[in-house]
Amino acid sequence: MSAKDTASQAPEVQSVVAPSTDPVEVLALPRESQEPQNTTQPVVATPLTIPEQNIFEEQQKSSELVSKAQSFLESPELKERDPKSKAQYLADKGLSGDTIDELQQALASIPVVPPRTYPEALVSPTRSRLFDNLVTIYYFFTYAAGASAVLTWVYSKFVFPRWVKMIMAKRRLRQHQLGLLKRLTEELSDHRSKCLTPSMVAPSKDSKPVVVTQLQDLSSQIPPTIRKTSKQHTLQSLSDLTGYLSSQIHLTSALDAVARAHQLQMPGATAASKNEVHEQLKKDIRSLKGLLINRRTFMQGNSLVSTLGRLIGAGGAAGLASLKVLLDELHDYVQAGEIKVEGFEQREDVGGVWLAEPRPDPSKKKWPETPVYDSLTTNVPHPIMFFPSHLAPPSTPLFTGSQKVNSYMRGYVDKFELRKYIRFNAQVTSATWSNSIRQWKVIARPHQGSGNESVSHFDHLLVANGHYRHPFFPDVEGLEDWAKSKDRSYTHSIWYRTPDPYRNRDVLVIGGGRSGVDCSDEISLVARKTVHSVRSLGDQDFEHIIQRGAISHFTSDGFVHFKNGRREYVDRVIFATGYQYDCSFLTQLPVEEPQHTSGHLYNSRFHIYPLALHTFPLQAAFPPNSLAFIGLPIGITVFSLVEVQATLAIRQMTGGVSLDFNYELSQALKWNDELQKSHPSALEVARAWHKKRMTVGVFQSGSEI
Repeated sequence: MSAKDTASQAPEVQSVVAPSTDPVEVLALPRESQEPQNTTQPVVATPLTIPEQNIFEEQQKSSELVSKAQSFLESPELKERDPKSKAQYLADKGLSGDTIDELQQALASIPVVPPRTYPEALVSPTRSRLFDNLVTIYYFFTYAAGASAVLTWVYSKFVFPRWVKMIMAKRRLRQHQLGLLKRLTEELSDHRSKCLTPSMVAPSKDSKPVVVTQLQDLSSQIPPTIRKTSKQHTLQSLSDLTGYLSSQIHLTSALDAVARAHQLQMPGATAASKNEVHEQLKKDIRSLKGLLINRRTFMQGNSLVSTLGRLIGAGGAAGLASLKVLLDELHDYVQAGEIKVEGFEQREDVGGVWLAEPRPDPSKKKWPETPVYDSLTTNVPHPIMFFPSHLAPPSTPLFTGSQKVNSYMRGYVDKFELRKYIRFNAQVTSATWSNSIRQWKVIARPHQGSGNESVSHFDHLLVANGHYRHPFFPDVEGLEDWAKSKDRSYTHSIWYRTPDPYRNRDVLVIGGGRSGVDCSDEISLVARKTVHSVRSLGDQDFEHIIQRGAISHFTSDGFVHFKNGRREYVDRVIFATGYQYDCSFLTQLPVEEPQHTSGHLYNSRFHIYPLALHTFPLQAAFPPNSLAFIGLPIGITVFSLVEVQATLAIRQMTGGVSLDFNYELSQALKWNDELQKSHPSALEVARAWHKKRMTVGVFQSGSEI
């Protein structure tokens, strides 16, 4: 066997440096399939004997083992291992101790070369993002196409038809405008052709030069005006009355002649003509009768007359309107000191119910001064609601909040200089008519704080104290038993300001008026459950509000039962059931339960009956034109109503207009009978009384207004 063949048959030991830290995996066993590696021993082509061949193989194995051991020691993964453990491992593999020491010393003398690193982008191939970019572009154009389709549909469905209608309307308007301009041009041409030219008009004579006179010179030439006294005013009125009576005598004769002639020509219309004449004469007689009564009862005594003191509410809308009209009608007399005007207002400033009281304390007062809550706004636009004589600023919201309304009323007072005629913090406790002196005795005291009472006397009174101060609680069965639990309570909407106290509560709101609707809407946003009871409506469940009809009774287990058999558990109840009329300071106006009819003036707390035109008392212990109620009608929130009502009252009191109170009493009784036909109970009649709309027909200077 040759040396070459012997070398090819010798087994090879493969050197593998594994990343594992286990020394067992570092040195592998010989494999027959690998090519022999170059050795340090020269290949001799001399034939070898078997012992020599074994020695050669052992040397070759030893050389390969040393090479693998050197690779093992140079491995970065095993560099930090314990040298003793590595030496023990190599000794187990067959290396001698000297060889191991030489290898370790040689390894220590070799400098450490740090591993070379490369960026990941250079080592691992990057994936192409072309597909992702194409997908993004596809989605973009898809969304753009979808949005364009939606916009196109909206435009064609809604925008384009309206745009076409607008263009057509503009075109028709333009054509109509051109037609009107054409007609105007033609009419102007015709008018110009009919007018005389300057050459056709005869020249006028030279006029005298215009004399310019100074205004001061003209004023000095006017004789001074002599102010009429109250007696002269009465004398002038009687003179006017005499002239009117004379004219009526001649008018009656003429009407009789016309009626007779009409009877001869048209016999079928005779009765109607006579009836018209008689009705007109009766109407005039009633007016004259009222005028004579007014002249007899107005402006008695000396020229200094204390008149028209206004009670409780001089700072409200009705009181301010009455004060302004009074000063307008009797301005000269007030300035001359012949008439004394004084208003009483129990609060600290003007505004009435619109003067807010943010957080009233139930422990300090029986009722708040006002029922105004934080979110209250007018339900009538301010151009309609406010006084025509004082417009709101342009920046005022159409539906105005309470603070804006109060600011507007303060501006009204400042504009007409009304504040100096009002006594603030003055509560009227008594107003009594005296037949002996034919005047009102008015007693007032400070509303808050201490002070002495004051006594005043007036010929005429205007009562404008409003009717939103004394709440009404209906009598509901079982309410007190229901409220015995400490976790349940009830109140009136006059105390309501914000919905915060009703958070996470089961709330019942009773009443279908403005305050009931507002309270239930606001409370439903924070309460656990909101039940709104309106007797005129049926059952209906909304998103946040449970609507129910009339209430039957309450039970001690916390339930409210309705007349239709349904029930709801509640722990808070708000009565938004309205207010009562309070005129307790009028000692001669008794307070009685509502009646179908009455022979004297009384206050049922729901209406004051009987009144002429909701204003003048009838069948009372005092003259009808000595007292006037301003602002009693319900359901009319415009300020102009109280201004007109105050004008009627003041002119009636001063003799400017005339009412036949006997006729007005018959009309009041007639209307009361009509209400009884449609309202079964006296309470319902009383509630409906001040909702009636009455037509005012009065007599002024010989004509009806």
